[in-house]
Amino acid sequence: LVNGTKDNLRFEVSNIDNAAGTFTLIIRRGDDTRSNPIVLESFTNVSLDPLSTNYIARAIGDQQQVVNSTSDGIEVEGEFPNNSELEA
Repeated sequence: LVNGTKDNLRFEVSNIDNAAGTFTLIIRRGDDTRSNPIVLESFTNVSLDPLSTNYIARAIGDQQQVVNSTSDGIEVEGEFPNNSELEA
């Protein structure tokens, strides 16, 4: 993303540990730069292994509210509660 705004997000992966299969996920503001990053939040030592205790979906959360068209109610989908402070 060449030109972002404060309303966009950038994602950065760092501290990759190939042996452990972990990395750090950094969420940055969309109008920052590499030389002047604006970090909104980060998740360290996360993994893509769904059996791991530090699985990325477990660390960040994957739940979202959806409308059930049958009952006209709101339901929560996803397995892990949201730990991110950013709105989906």
